[in-house]
Amino acid sequence: SVGRGGDVVVLHGIPQAPDDLDGLVNRLARRWRVHLVHLPGYGREPARVGPHDLDCIEQELLAQLQTLAPAGYSVVGISGGSYRAFRSARRGTLEPRGIVALGPLPMVVQAQREAFREAIGALRAGLEIWPAVVDGLFTEAFARSNPSVPGRYLAQLRDIRAETVALELEAIASEPDGVERLREVSCPVYMRVGERDQSTPPSSAVQALEWLPRARLDVVANAGHLLHHEDQDATLEAVERALTWFERGAPKS
Repeated sequence: SVGRGGDVVVLHGIPQAPDDLDGLVNRLARRWRVHLVHLPGYGREPARVGPHDLDCIEQELLAQLQTLAPAGYSVVGISGGSYRAFRSARRGTLEPRGIVALGPLPMVVQAQREAFREAIGALRAGLEIWPAVVDGLFTEAFARSNPSVPGRYLAQLRDIRAETVALELEAIASEPDGVERLREVSCPVYMRVGERDQSTPPSSAVQALEWLPRARLDVVANAGHLLHHEDQDATLEAVERALTWFERGAPKS
């Protein structure tokens, strides 16, 4: 945890090294106390034996937040991290002030489910999938102008145990359908997605917007999946505005 102020919980994506979010965390820590969660098999948290248990991890996170942030907190979720945030909020496990979802994954549609299962098979077959994955995370223009960013991301992915990712994707791919259940997310939500995001296409966020009771959506022109890289300044400012909106009680605009 770093910073001082209201509490903000950051949930990294699948797969994503927690260190990739250092810039986001350090920026937010100027105004908030930021808790960057290291999920099992990532960063400082060791991998576990057996299936990835979404319910168990939610309960563990809840127990920690009851100590770390007893007065309340907001959540910032990146891609698969936002799925955890939406899931826990609609189930009532976590009750955040609000959710910021970058590259949002509010629910798993069939195309994503099939992509997850294909990735699981490739990972367990020992195939090298990460270069293709990284290519899909950034637009060609950004990768060409900033080659060190995808290069660093690729190196980070190669340090993550393949079975950790396979088990995590397997758990999410087995989740039931139910976009309608998003209506049970009572807290305010801010979603931000790249226009050219191949991992979590804008169409999913637009569909979710129809069901989320208190949500806003921004689509960033010509940007890919990882907005904290491709659209860094504007995205960090948007996250700060959303967190301030949550703290003010998220009045309807």
